[in-house]
Amino acid sequence: MCQTRLLSSKSNITVNYCMHCNQYYLWHNNLLLNFSAEKFTLFKEAVAALRYEDCSFPFPDKVNRAIINTPCSDISMAFTWEEWKCLNEVMEEAIFMREVYNLLKD
Repeated sequence: MCQTRLLSSKSNITVNYCMHCNQYYLWHNNLLLNFSAEKFTLFKEAVAALRYEDCSFPFPDKVNRAIINTPCSDISMAFTWEEWKCLNEVMEEAIFMREVYNLLKD
């Protein structure tokens, strides 16, 4: 993995960025997703457009979780309501911090 810069982290969700290869790294528990800058923005917008109530259902432990498909059709991510809010906040802050770092670089 590249030398990354932390953009945002809250609870068990973290977003890092590598300036050399222009990749975002989204960590959730033990899952790591890699995105180009463009695909990260598209993923963030797609998740923000979803309503938690429309994509959540009770899991065997009786806790509702929303499902988000990953680029690999065999792997999905599951989020409780609190994790869902956290995911959206972390991705929004990551985009903002990336813009700040771009301004500081110029």
